[in-house]
Amino acid sequence: MTLSVNRIVNVSVTLSPKAAQRRGFGVLCILGDSDILTAIEGYRSYSDADSVAADFGTDAPETLAAQAYYSQSPQPSDLLIARWFNKASAGCLYGGNPDQTFSNLQVSDGSLKIAIDGQDQTLTAIDTTGAESLKDIADILTTKLTDKATVAVSSGRFVITSKTTGASSKVGFATTAGSGTDLSALLGLTEGKGAKSSDGLASQETIHEALSRLLSKYGRVFYGFITATTAKVSDDDIFQIAQTIESAKDSHIYAITLTDSSLMDTAYTAESNDIASKLMRGQYTRTISFYADYVPDDSAYRLNPYLNASALGRMFTVNFEGYRTMITLKFKQAPSLQPSNLDETQATNLEARNINVYTTYDNDTYIIEQGVMASGMYADERHGADWLQNAVQTDVYNVLYQNNKVDQTDDGVGRLIAVIAKTMRQAVQNGMVAPGVWNASGFGSLNEGDTLEDGFYIYADSVNNQNQADREARKSPPIQVAAKLAGAIHSVDVSITLNR
Repeated sequence: MTLSVNRIVNVSVTLSPKAAQRRGFGVLCILGDSDILTAIEGYRSYSDADSVAADFGTDAPETLAAQAYYSQSPQPSDLLIARWFNKASAGCLYGGNPDQTFSNLQVSDGSLKIAIDGQDQTLTAIDTTGAESLKDIADILTTKLTDKATVAVSSGRFVITSKTTGASSKVGFATTAGSGTDLSALLGLTEGKGAKSSDGLASQETIHEALSRLLSKYGRVFYGFITATTAKVSDDDIFQIAQTIESAKDSHIYAITLTDSSLMDTAYTAESNDIASKLMRGQYTRTISFYADYVPDDSAYRLNPYLNASALGRMFTVNFEGYRTMITLKFKQAPSLQPSNLDETQATNLEARNINVYTTYDNDTYIIEQGVMASGMYADERHGADWLQNAVQTDVYNVLYQNNKVDQTDDGVGRLIAVIAKTMRQAVQNGMVAPGVWNASGFGSLNEGDTLEDGFYIYADSVNNQNQADREARKSPPIQVAAKLAGAIHSVDVSITLNR
């Protein structure tokens, strides 16, 4: 028996906790009402419009919105689609992972038993030898279930949906039929394979309830929000959505497209009662509205009601970790959409309500203007401010989370200031913040009129000046940051004097 080397050299390795991730500010959530998604799924993720069309059909509102979103150049990458359950829904079984060896699913004598709406359905002689994909197998099962249920594939899993709706609409877990090759587990349709069953719903939810459900469960997963529904979204619905987005715990922006031509033909007054005027007077900083012409019977205008999706698609290509990547929404295009031909009065009527528009200029160019939220705040500043808040919050949290402790000393506070400064330098690099003159009240050594050479200034008082209660509560002194927005040039006056 030999002695352990640990007697002389004892080495232990501890991995530091994995850092918390920053939120993504380039993900759009489309809320639709097509009866494709199940209550179990919550949402589906997509990276292209073709996949949306494959699930929802070429003419579904969700597909049209996705086409407008992905028609942008450069093209956004992330999209979520969720469902508004605005009518009675069907019961379903959302399967677990099927056997990963596809040849195991190709049998000539497959069988399984499954309860649909409380009645057992025994399927035998399921011949999948000619199937080349999971969808082929789903089609075969649909044929076997005749008028009882349909079978689809979502994210590589089988979804069995009853053809009835309401509280009595149910799909149970699959079990063995007692003869033939048992497909229940091979297809991932058993409880043991992770399948989940959801009964149908008899009652419908309001659109506000649907949004609240999304925010409470998935609020950090997406940033932008629009609706694309067959049911009409009323002005009251829009206000409830805007109010919920404005007050949500996690930051989001909500975009709408208006197609009422009276908006461009009617001057704004303090008594104007249209939705955009109310949103403007309400100073909504997280709702952005667009006007687009719409001709229902002209396919060229098919995507125009989703100008909001197109505009957010352009905004969401911004990579805040890059160099000079910030954009202004003004001057951008909306590919695949028809621009509006406005005269000066019409443009003024829309701008007076802070409505954005995709319009033509007499030099044969088409641009989105003015790029503002309902309050008049520029959309790029809203987007950038939300990124900066989350970036600083996450980075400071990670200093506290990944270290044994951060001392409640000036040096400890200095560590927090250092990580904030790093994030602020990234804001300078991406073009959100820039050197300039500070035109507000100062703090620390910063005075109104001083030039921020770095584009920002960070100040925290000494821990020695803390009151005892804050000291005992282990609080940091407040850290204040002054930052000068880089802004963007939207118009130019040039005066030329000629002399001979």
